[in-house]
Amino acid sequence: MAAGVAHELNQPLGAISNTVSDLYLRLEEGIQVTEEELKGLMRDSRGVVDRMAKTIDHLRMFSRDESQAPVRPFDLNEVVGSGLRLVEAQLKQHGIFVEVDLEEGLPEVLGHANQVEQVALNLVANARDAVDERGEKETGFEKRVRVRTRAEDRKVALEVEDNGMGISEENLERVFEPFYT
Repeated sequence: MAAGVAHELNQPLGAISNTVSDLYLRLEEGIQVTEEELKGLMRDSRGVVDRMAKTIDHLRMFSRDESQAPVRPFDLNEVVGSGLRLVEAQLKQHGIFVEVDLEEGLPEVLGHANQVEQVALNLVANARDAVDERGEKETGFEKRVRVRTRAEDRKVALEVEDNGMGISEENLERVFEPFYT
């Protein structure tokens, strides 16, 4: 997740740095900057600053302890999409193809959105590890993770599927134990 956040902040920071450097060099060399050019550069910079602020706000919300907060209705697709944006760069860096299939028009879910996002991120992280492990053992292996939401029988489901190594029969019984990896 840290790699994803670093990527999300590094790109806009690079754009701001380029803009400031360009302006500085123009001023140093006595090149005129029209008011219209300056306004455009500042507008673009403000846009990327806003993007960085949204990423930071998302991290604050994600890390907030809401265990004692009342449950609230939320859109599962928004929560899943938001979480995936945090790790998108990391998954690309690992060479993992991610298929996202979020069913439209899902009913709202009652609960703690941050906790569900953490579960989704943990499932995606486990999938990443599984396909990486298999990729180390098989030459030419195409790493794939599928994230899907759907509604069925008055229930809403989130599925994370990968083509990794799988879980052995003896370990399958332990997957819900705290701190078991």
